[in-house]
Amino acid sequence: MKKFFYAFGGLIVVIFLAIILIPILFRDRILSEIDKAINKNIDAKIVYSPDNIDISLIKHFPNLMVSIKELDVIGNGVFANDTLAHVGEFSTDINLLSALKKKIKVNGIFIDKSKFNVIVLPDGKANYDIAKSSEEEQKTETKTEESNEDLTIEIKEWQIQNTNIKYDDRQQKILTAVNGLNHNGSGDFTLSKFDLETKTEINKLSLYYEGTEYIKDKHVTADVDLLMDMANSTYTFTKNSIKINDFEFGFDGNLKMNDKDLITDITFSSKESSFKNILSLAPGIYTKEFKDLEASGKFKFDGFVKGTYNEKSLPAFGLNLDVDNAMFKYPELPTAINNINIDMHVDNQNGVIEDTRVDIKNVSLKMGKNPLEGKILVKNLRNYPLVADIKAKVDLHDLLNIFPIDSLEMKGIYDLELHADGYYDSINDQFPKVKGHMGLKDGYIKSAHFPLPIENINLSADVVNETGKMENTLISIPNLSMIMNKERFDASGKIYNLNDINWDIKAKGKIDIGAMTAIYPIDSTEMKGNVYANIASKGKMSDLDNEKYDRLKTSGQLTLSNFSYKNPSIPQGVMISKGELVFDPKKMELKKLDGKIQTSDFKVTGSINNYLAYALKDDQLYGNLDLNSKYFDLNQFISETEETSTGKTDQAPTQSESEELIIIPRNLNLAIMSSIGKLDYDNLSLEQLNGKVTVKNGIVNLNGLKFNMLGGHFGMNGVYNTQNTKEPSFEYKLKVDKISIKKTYKSFATVRNYAPVAEKMSGDCSWDFKMDGTMLPGMKPNLAKLNGDGILDIMNAAIKNSDLVKGVNKIINKSNSSSDILIDDTKIFAKIQNGKVFVKPFDVKIGQYSSMISGSNSLDGTLDYNVKVNIPTESVGKQINSLINNALGSNQNVIAEILQVDVQVTGKYDDLKYKIVGTKGIGNKSPKKSSSSSESKSENKSQKTEDDVKDALKKLKDLF
Repeated sequence: MKKFFYAFGGLIVVIFLAIILIPILFRDRILSEIDKAINKNIDAKIVYSPDNIDISLIKHFPNLMVSIKELDVIGNGVFANDTLAHVGEFSTDINLLSALKKKIKVNGIFIDKSKFNVIVLPDGKANYDIAKSSEEEQKTETKTEESNEDLTIEIKEWQIQNTNIKYDDRQQKILTAVNGLNHNGSGDFTLSKFDLETKTEINKLSLYYEGTEYIKDKHVTADVDLLMDMANSTYTFTKNSIKINDFEFGFDGNLKMNDKDLITDITFSSKESSFKNILSLAPGIYTKEFKDLEASGKFKFDGFVKGTYNEKSLPAFGLNLDVDNAMFKYPELPTAINNINIDMHVDNQNGVIEDTRVDIKNVSLKMGKNPLEGKILVKNLRNYPLVADIKAKVDLHDLLNIFPIDSLEMKGIYDLELHADGYYDSINDQFPKVKGHMGLKDGYIKSAHFPLPIENINLSADVVNETGKMENTLISIPNLSMIMNKERFDASGKIYNLNDINWDIKAKGKIDIGAMTAIYPIDSTEMKGNVYANIASKGKMSDLDNEKYDRLKTSGQLTLSNFSYKNPSIPQGVMISKGELVFDPKKMELKKLDGKIQTSDFKVTGSINNYLAYALKDDQLYGNLDLNSKYFDLNQFISETEETSTGKTDQAPTQSESEELIIIPRNLNLAIMSSIGKLDYDNLSLEQLNGKVTVKNGIVNLNGLKFNMLGGHFGMNGVYNTQNTKEPSFEYKLKVDKISIKKTYKSFATVRNYAPVAEKMSGDCSWDFKMDGTMLPGMKPNLAKLNGDGILDIMNAAIKNSDLVKGVNKIINKSNSSSDILIDDTKIFAKIQNGKVFVKPFDVKIGQYSSMISGSNSLDGTLDYNVKVNIPTESVGKQINSLINNALGSNQNVIAEILQVDVQVTGKYDDLKYKIVGTKGIGNKSPKKSSSSSESKSENKSQKTEDDVKDALKKLKDLF
């Protein structure tokens, strides 16, 4: 018996150890298989740490518990920078024994602290489409499906907590944001019929369609139960309640699905009748003070959706809203909105949108003592048969006693009366018969953002159409006037014939732009200053469309003072202290435009032609302008880029380094005479800059440009061509008179890349050079594609302690000689081909030796130069010649006065290699002669003479 207990106890221990150790021992293999499955099936980056994966049998034995924390799903291709999902924590609990019966029981799925970001591009491509597919995989899937026909999965319950979801469908122009989602559900999916129970809470729900906000930060709760008939694909609403803020409603009916259709038979209705509940949906009302809002009255809300939804059809639908004798009032404000009555019906019996009928039988309310009442009937959405009557009279001051608007004061009497009856069909030239009037008397608006009010606002506007034809519509504004900062502004005009819109508008007066934008803000734009206008415009749209701008009688005068403008495209901001503009239909004359852009000042005068076509049709803009400036800083408009290190300048910049190119619009045709006292560009300062700049077809021409820089005088003609917007090109001819070589090195990246030796040079130089090439992002030249040729004239230049000279001296055994290079009054002819510099031979003095240098160098720092060093043989050469002549009885110079040593210099700037590739004598060397008599004499000379020659040759060798 003891043996049995020992054996049984041992078995229990083995099983217990297996439960603990199996997930540990096979962990790496399991993770490896997971990675293989991901790589085979998922077209996305799955980022996780193996340390954040927990696999256990012991926690919920006999169930397998798997959990993972901090997992990211990142897209590929166009979605490479988008995270589809960040899963804070995911866990599941699976009954392992159930898998043996082909009935996998999932006890629970849990997701917490996660974010999902779904994107659908305008072309329909979605970032959630990450499953890999191929014909082979599809065949495999088909076989798998056939083999697993009896396999079922039962999910007992699921839970999602603290999760955010964003759905951005740019094809359908729908944006939905779900923040703070908490959801749980349960159901037995192994049954053909079962109850699905769900509970959901969303802290903030927002919905936008085509850029319009329909739902903003609404709190949602939903308890929805469905009877799931899986055999018939029918889902019936049973117990359910949905609450948006305080508005609660529910569904009855069912949904039925097949392969192509969704068949609906649903009704919906509000569960409560208190008017305050539906008021909670109004924007800006549902705040923490909502509970204190006084409200009364009843409302009824119901509707239906019935029919088939598929790609070709929509179900029929209807909606009814009835508000009866309601009111509401903020507790801290004295005035209520009373007698709110709404009777609205939307009805569509066949699912054809054009057959929708909208009938607002009555809408009426009283804002304090101010009544509003109206009715609108639109019989269909094809030709819009319309009957409408609207009347309103509102004291604007009373509105603030009803709707609190922070930091805003309003006064004045607003009235509206409109009657319309007829059809709106622009194709068939139909417009409702209309008679309407809108007015504002003694208006007043003041915002805390701008202390000066707009006062004495008076507006009278009328719209009349007596025939039902669009051409007979007349909109007239006999008077629009206001006073701002004690300055009066008046306008009047009329618009008529909607088939070919005609206008006749006049405006005169001064406007404070700062005050206007404080009341009516413009997104991401700051404007201040005063504008005085005296404008008259008369014309018709057909002349505008047909580009007959001479028929548009637009003329007048604009004056700007202390005007400032700033937006994301001009982050530096523009300040115009004074501007005077006179214009007619053909020409705009700029009498004066004085201003600043940060530290840059400018004064512009001139004329601009075809401005209407440019503004309205993006046509050519012609102009002749004079630009004057004391100081202008171009660096404000060009983002700085990192200096590219030597040898890497021919590489395209990385994405992080890329910056914008300056692209010239092709519709600009301008001639600008420029006179600038000082202009800063990159690390250069140009002074006394004068010249003509012409802009045409995306090309800038610099004509006769002259300026002073680096202590010298520059003359320049050039072209900057941006017709290839991805790789603009340039071509210029530059003549420079006497500038410092050291300053040139510090100021020009081209010099630093091609002539690093200039860093150690003193002296001056002049140029006469022409170059062409292309531009990289950040407005830097692409040195790998640079071409040019010209002359460099060097005066009084020296290179002290040159490494090149040290290397040459060493190889010719002159290490004790001077390591300086002297260049004086030397012209260097150079050529650049595809970024490589070729230098023709030029004379220099290396130490005490006259020399000649030629060769080439590349962008990567590779040099290939030839240095010819002329070394005098001095008295030793004469001694050898004398001894040989005595010995041979001849009169000839065997050793030349100068020995020229050819040294090849190769390698990189920081690792030069030196090699003697040849020598030759120069000067006073007699031609070599051979005769039998000389040979005979030579054989008879004494041993002493031979020794003297050897001694002389040894002395010559010591020279080197």
